[in-house]
Amino acid sequence: MQEELRMSAQELSKVSVIQSVNARNLTQVAAAKILGLSERQIHRLKKTYQRYGAPGLLSKKRGKPSNRLYPSELRAKAISLIREHFYDYGPTLAAEALEEHYNINISKETARQWMIGAKIWRPFTKPEPKLHPSRERRACFGELLQVDGSDHAWFEERGDKCTLLVFIDDATSYITELQFVKSETTLDYFSALKNQLERYGAPVSIYSDMHGVFKVNHPEAKSGNGLTQFGRALKTLNVKIIYAQSAQAKGRVERANRTLQDRLLKALRFHKISDIDAGNIFLENFRKKFNTQFAKHAKSKVSLHRLLSDDEIKALDKLLSIQTQRVISKSMQIRHNSNIFNIIAPGQVRRLSRAKVTVCENISGKITIYHNNQSLPYEVYKQGLHVDQTLNRKDVNKYLDKINNLEKTLWEPA
Repeated sequence: MQEELRMSAQELSKVSVIQSVNARNLTQVAAAKILGLSERQIHRLKKTYQRYGAPGLLSKKRGKPSNRLYPSELRAKAISLIREHFYDYGPTLAAEALEEHYNINISKETARQWMIGAKIWRPFTKPEPKLHPSRERRACFGELLQVDGSDHAWFEERGDKCTLLVFIDDATSYITELQFVKSETTLDYFSALKNQLERYGAPVSIYSDMHGVFKVNHPEAKSGNGLTQFGRALKTLNVKIIYAQSAQAKGRVERANRTLQDRLLKALRFHKISDIDAGNIFLENFRKKFNTQFAKHAKSKVSLHRLLSDDEIKALDKLLSIQTQRVISKSMQIRHNSNIFNIIAPGQVRRLSRAKVTVCENISGKITIYHNNQSLPYEVYKQGLHVDQTLNRKDVNKYLDKINNLEKTLWEPA
């Protein structure tokens, strides 16, 4: 019984050409051009075919281990490390982690095959993507900055759930700012914006969602100028703000959030980081490494960031603050956020009584009271007159969970 011979398309092509040479239907010169070999190699292949037939043209290494096969000890060590430290990593991230932390350099495909063989990774078929019209990147760095907050269990069970503020350049996918905060508040965004302004300057425009920090979402609001505190600061800096109508519209930052929720979360776990303060210290080096790996080159080499003058940088403390208008009473007092402040201005009672002032609460929580751009000395007369449970939309669940847990503790039978 004749043994079945399996050949690849490339091997079948080689056999067919050598058969034609052997039958003198094709010259050795022509065969060499077809197969990309030298005439001497064609001559040797012809002799081999005449002696052994088609099986003689097959590679002698067929069925044998590759010369580039990794040692079995290395494979066992890599799989053991992945099981212990990187059990929920994808093949690409696992290969990078092995190289960075254990000096084991393997390709992502090798890591994938090893992880599949060890049943650590299960291959899956990607679902059909939803089609959304793509928007071409802006041409210049600093032309459009996408901004978003990612509310996630960044420290898993080791710490409280928090939010990561992400600023990413549209032209390059370069992350300009990362910052952990308890929730998305105006002062937290001011803190991130200050880092952005001092590091790169003011972008031409900012692209955000319709969160209350960025947009006044009460169409019937009759007071004010239609700007939030954040919008007022951007207007002063001559930075335009654009609102995305959907999550897909600001896809650059949304995709970055998904990548960060995979890579950053696991990096925090590996380095045993479990709180916001330690996380923010870690973020700067992580951001630089992330940008080196994922940032693109802009079409134009021109940066459109506007560098701030020394005077503008000095004025940032006041600009990036929550500003509220108040009127000084006849008794030289003002009320603000459940507190009463006494204005200390002997001899100026007539001039300041009933005067309008601006109360500024800056990033660090310091209160400054301005009248005609001059700060007024004051002292706190009464603090916390009443407590308002003012929560933003993302803190409501946390507050109710805390109350429920407290009630369970109080009423749980001994």
